[in-house]
Amino acid sequence: MHVLPTLVWSSRESIRAQLVSVLHALPAEDWGSRFNALQLLAIFGGPEQLLLFREILLDVREHDAVRSRALEAGLRHGLSLPAEALSGLLQETLAEWRKHAQRTFEVLYTTDFTRLARLARTPEALSAVEAALLQVSSHQRADLLEEESREWLPPTLVDWLHARWCQEDQQALVRSHEELQHHSEQKALTSEKPYHWEFLAECAKGFTLAHNGLRANLAVAASTWERPESWAFLAGCARELTPAQLGLCLEHGLPRKELARLLAPHPEALHRAAEELLLPLSELPAWFGRDELLRRLHHIMRTTSLARRLPEGIMKEPESFPDAVELLGEWPEARPLLLRLLCDFDVHVRVRRPLLLKLFETERAVAIRWALAAMAWPDNTPLVRGVLRWAAESPEPTTDRPLFLAALRGTDSMAQCFALEGLLGLGESGAGWCDRLGALLRDPNAMVRLRAAAGLVRQGRPEALRLLQDTARTAPEPWLRAEALRWLGEVDAEASRPLLEQGLFDQGRYREDLPLTADEAVLALSRLGTPEALSALLNAHLRNAPASGIHAHLKYHLARQEAHDVEEAPLPTGRDYVPEFILRSRPVRGR
Repeated sequence: MHVLPTLVWSSRESIRAQLVSVLHALPAEDWGSRFNALQLLAIFGGPEQLLLFREILLDVREHDAVRSRALEAGLRHGLSLPAEALSGLLQETLAEWRKHAQRTFEVLYTTDFTRLARLARTPEALSAVEAALLQVSSHQRADLLEEESREWLPPTLVDWLHARWCQEDQQALVRSHEELQHHSEQKALTSEKPYHWEFLAECAKGFTLAHNGLRANLAVAASTWERPESWAFLAGCARELTPAQLGLCLEHGLPRKELARLLAPHPEALHRAAEELLLPLSELPAWFGRDELLRRLHHIMRTTSLARRLPEGIMKEPESFPDAVELLGEWPEARPLLLRLLCDFDVHVRVRRPLLLKLFETERAVAIRWALAAMAWPDNTPLVRGVLRWAAESPEPTTDRPLFLAALRGTDSMAQCFALEGLLGLGESGAGWCDRLGALLRDPNAMVRLRAAAGLVRQGRPEALRLLQDTARTAPEPWLRAEALRWLGEVDAEASRPLLEQGLFDQGRYREDLPLTADEAVLALSRLGTPEALSALLNAHLRNAPASGIHAHLKYHLARQEAHDVEEAPLPTGRDYVPEFILRSRPVRGR
């Protein structure tokens, strides 16, 4: 195995030179390290590396993943290819698609094709892409026209795809699904397999695969609704569209205001859309009238609550529930109804929770006051925990502190954890605060103890640091090691840098695919932001550390160093599961 050099954080030019040297020294067999080096070069490289990216991309001896990474890096810095070379790569991709289709019979993703199409910067290269697109299915061409793919394609290619859809692919999509329907019915009739009989039962209810042809066409038309031909297609079928199909149009980019304009010539269709709350939310009060709209919103909440109390599959909940929640939060005249629903224990907690989140987003102070009052009833515990969690993520001193202090005086460990996080974020201090932290240092819940220790360290009590360090080193549970590293990064990052660097290679995961400890180590070192900490991140990425998103942090620091505006890298995904980790950190009875 090739010995990797140690990278040093410096200027873009220096890091770029180090990475180019690494790539030249690495053998093709060490494709994992080459892959990681190319991902870093996508950040730190420039037009000077386009020849290198092109050579790797066109070299069939390179691993496919390495070539794919070279393609991404090249696109970032303006790579283009002549028509002949691009055509060869497109044919390679088509061959892989065909093999995959024979193996799985699934619709194929179009990511690779989209990236290759972006290399077409001359009329000849665009012609090569168009010739390749004629070899794929109408469904794959339709996928390329959907919004996420389309925004990356050359505009002239989008025009070509749309013209093709107008002239041929609309009908081809319907025909292909009708043929698939017939084939599937014939196969099911001669089969004894249960899932084939289930398919026939669905057909008897009126479900057909041919409907998917209309679905695909609606997705294209809604994604490109500003084009006259797409609008004409939508207008031609507007009268017959079901609420689900209208919802599909909204999902693919048709604005609610334009949906109302589309349905205006068809009063019955417009009424169906209003019934499902698909029209602009601001227009619904005028459409129904105040009292009738409030009655409908109340009915949707009650029906959803009942559906969520029953076993899954017994009762279908209203598809308009998310829109009803949005309207209850945004419409001032619905505020009394929203508060009544929040206080009604007959309403399922999984209905009350999104209502409370919407209230928190629109009127945070009201949500905080509601949570303070709601603490008196145990049935409100999950909701109070939710408010504490949302508030702790970005604590506000004028509204949140009373709620945090009240939760800290209670006995619910999850509420205490979020209260501690919020008060630490507010910089709480004082003798009473230290006394409370000292008491919580003996709490049965390990997560509470770690946060209390972090607070004591911040108050100048270094003896509490030992608990965080020992937990980071030796705790068998990965979420506890991650929690310890998180707070070490908050209260003692520079002195704890060796521990944080070790954490970069901690294999602790949740559900096999979510790194916990390594992700917290990445964030702590990123926030430390010293050249030594950023060098550790560079080397961890090159050496395939189990953390996710190191490149996002490196990209952020490079932009900051070069005085460019950039969003800070996101928080570790593992924090989404903190409530579960808190529950798991309670002592087991009998031990």
